[in-house]
Amino acid sequence: MKYLLPKTALVIHNALTDAVPYPDAPVTDNDTVSTAKEISEILESAGVKTKLFSVGNINELNNLKKERTDFIFNCADDNIGDIPFSSHLVPEIAEKMGIPFSGGTAKNILFTTDKAATKKILLKNNIPTAPFIVVRNQIRPGLALQGLAFTDFPLIVKPIASDGSEGITQKSVVENRKQLAEAVKNNFRLFHQPALVEKYIPGREVNVAVLEIIGLPKILPASEITFPKEYGQKYKIVDFDSKWRPETPQYNNTPAVCPADIPKELNRLLTNLSAKVWEIMDLKSYVRVDFRIDKNGDPFVLEINVNPDIENNPSIGFPRAARAIGLDYKNLILTIVDSAIHRHNL
Repeated sequence: MKYLLPKTALVIHNALTDAVPYPDAPVTDNDTVSTAKEISEILESAGVKTKLFSVGNINELNNLKKERTDFIFNCADDNIGDIPFSSHLVPEIAEKMGIPFSGGTAKNILFTTDKAATKKILLKNNIPTAPFIVVRNQIRPGLALQGLAFTDFPLIVKPIASDGSEGITQKSVVENRKQLAEAVKNNFRLFHQPALVEKYIPGREVNVAVLEIIGLPKILPASEITFPKEYGQKYKIVDFDSKWRPETPQYNNTPAVCPADIPKELNRLLTNLSAKVWEIMDLKSYVRVDFRIDKNGDPFVLEINVNPDIENNPSIGFPRAARAIGLDYKNLILTIVDSAIHRHNL
C-alpha cells in the first residue's frame, strides 16, 4: 500500500523522569520513550527525516513552537512533567503551527480526560454508561455524600481526570457508606481532584479499538480482558497493579482475547456504539472505547481513551486489535500518519 507521508517529522514523547503519578506508584511514563524510538525508526525506514523531541516542562513545550517540521507524531501522554492536566498541549501547539499530527485533537483530549463530562455527553446521546455522581467537596467529603439517593452498592470511586488506571485498587470498589467516604477522602489526598463515583458493574470487560483510515473510522475486532482464578482478587477490574506492577497476580493474570469470544449480536452492538461514540465526540486518529458487559449481556461505556497506548508489545491492546485484521505494527503507524495528513489536507 502506498502511504501519503511527510518529508520531515517530529516524534514527541514524555521526557524521562523519576516522578510518580501518585505516592507509592511506580514510574509510568518511560515506555513512551521506547515507543517513540520505534515509531521514529519506522518513519525513517519509509524515507521520512525524523527527529525525537522530549517534553518535560513548559520551556520544552515553548521550544516545540520554534521547530520546523511537516508532521508531529504525538507520543506524549498523561501529564507533561510537572504540568497538571497537560496532555492536550502538544496537539494544541500543532494546531497553532498549522501542521498535521497524529492522535486526538486538543478538544478530544480535554473532553475525554474529564470522565464526568464524557459520561454526560454519552447519556445525552442515549449511549449507556453507569449511573454516577461527582464529589467536589475536598474539605469535608463525607458531608458531600450525605442525603444522596445513590446507595445501590457496590460503587466504584475514581479520580475524575486521571488515566492509566491511576488510583484504581480493590479498595476503590466500596460496599457501604463508610467505605465510600474513605475512598472519596483517599482520592482527594492522592490526586487533589474531584472523585467520580459510579455504579460498579460486575461482568465482562471488553474494549473496542477504532482506527481512522482516510477520514473514516474502522472498527477493529473487540478484545476481552479476562480474569482467570489466578487473578486472585474479589473484584474483576483492570486496576493500577494490572497495568503497572509486574510482581502482582493482577498484572500476570489478566490475559486478553482478540477477537473476543462474544455473541454476534453483542459484537454488532459494540461496533455500533463505538462508531456512534466516534461521531458524537468528533474523534480523530485512533481511540479505544472500554465497555463493561453486565450479566444480562448489556454493554456500558466505561471510558473513551484518546491516544491509547500503541507500544509494539503483544500485551498492548490497540496494536493487537490491528494485527487481528492483518495490519502489522509498521503499517499501523504508517496508516495513522497517512490518515492525519489526509485529514489536514481536506
